[in-house]
Amino acid sequence: MNRRDFLAAAPATLVLTGAGIGTAAAAHAPQPDAELVALCTRYVARMREYCAVGAHTWDMLCSDPEWIRCHDISCDMVPGLNDMEAEITDTPARTPLGIQAKAEAARHQLSGDADRSTKPMDPGNALVWSLVLETLAVLGRA
Repeated sequence: MNRRDFLAAAPATLVLTGAGIGTAAAAHAPQPDAELVALCTRYVARMREYCAVGAHTWDMLCSDPEWIRCHDISCDMVPGLNDMEAEITDTPARTPLGIQAKAEAARHQLSGDADRSTKPMDPGNALVWSLVLETLAVLGRA
């Protein structure tokens, strides 16, 4: 599929929600990246859950029972997130939609909460953060 054909199909394939990669995108992804887009969609959803657990405890003391409960939940989520990150990293994107899905996943990984964050958690990742945001902007999901 050349760029012109892809752009002509974009309204059907690049159905992305305001909250990130939508399930419609995974369902309509060009075949080479369908599994990658679905994986990135699951990763972004799981990162949102992980961030929500962490955000709930920001103002609590470590000795608070609710902090301990949330900490245990988030620690249990880390291995699954790490496995998804490894699989996303090892799966090459073959289409603009696959690149877009990986960039959205990277934005969540770098920020810890990409839905609200305007910068990466680690200032040392500013260059990568800039590349991710520019990739998403060029592909229509900034």
